[in-house]
Amino acid sequence: MRHAAILCATPVLASAVACRALAAQMFLGFGGLEARGGVADAKAGGSSATFEADLGYAFIPALRTTLGIDFFGSSIDREVSGERVGGSMQGAGGVASLRYDAFAQRQFGLHVAAGVAIHSIRTNPDDPSAKDSLGGRHSGLQFGAGVSWRIGGGQFWSATADVRRVAERDVGRTLITVGLRYSIRGRRMYDRDDVPAVTPTPSSPASGR
Repeated sequence: MRHAAILCATPVLASAVACRALAAQMFLGFGGLEARGGVADAKAGGSSATFEADLGYAFIPALRTTLGIDFFGSSIDREVSGERVGGSMQGAGGVASLRYDAFAQRQFGLHVAAGVAIHSIRTNPDDPSAKDSLGGRHSGLQFGAGVSWRIGGGQFWSATADVRRVAERDVGRTLITVGLRYSIRGRRMYDRDDVPAVTPTPSSPASGR
């Protein structure tokens, strides 16, 4: 009887392990890193740098989850409370996004991304009354699109370029960047069956003896 119980439980345990492996493959399974740099604001200029980690896919392999940090500095050239304000600002923060990679296993691909961003911004405006509106903590949405050129047969490295809009009140900006992406599994990161599933097989009547 003890042997029968063990044999009956084995397929259940195998299924649980397989499900856990597939879940790790879908989310919180490290997929790679990306670094980008470029213009902090298409209108005011400046510079920006972003570092992102790929945390695996959500629902389908082409839909990637990313978490990153970014830094920027630019001139201020905007209207606040009806008044034109100049000066400078610097910020740092974090971004959590979903990125969809079209043509995922081809040499050239397209991607669209959307997520949420939060930043701490320091400002030096030429109008002191605008300091509170421009400085401090800001949160909002980030969305954009870009292209990638995957290098080599294994596609472990990709050169990327994209344009993203950061929609934060009073400090909204458009980022134009280029970068380099490293994928730890290369083109295999887009294979849904990278971790094989285990199908339970019923035990034969003889195994219970």
